[in-house]
Amino acid sequence: MAPRPPLLFLHGVRLSGAMWEPQRRKLAGEFTVLTPDLPGHRTLRRERFTFDAAVGAARRALDEAEAGGCVVVGLSLGGYVAMEMLRVCPERLRGAVLSGCTREPTGVSARVHDLVAWLS
Repeated sequence: MAPRPPLLFLHGVRLSGAMWEPQRRKLAGEFTVLTPDLPGHRTLRRERFTFDAAVGAARRALDEAEAGGCVVVGLSLGGYVAMEMLRVCPERLRGAVLSGCTREPTGVSARVHDLVAWLS
């Protein structure tokens, strides 16, 4: 059986890596589970948030754990950071789970988005 990939959980805005504690406890016996804080939050609250800094924090967590390709799980802001990781360092990822985030609507989907906003 192939080794299980590390899991990198990225939190939402105004939260911290601590939000993932129930998942960390449940999965820690079978996976390496990483739950770093993003810049501007808890242990990194004095660091200015940028996507570059957030990807850097995620990469540092992987490096410190000597983790190879991981599955990143991002909620809200963490989902956007995960998307940026997919763009700038896809070699560090084996998969991604994105929740509570979306891409910028363009084309027909932008028109539908605008119509829904106008009707609301």
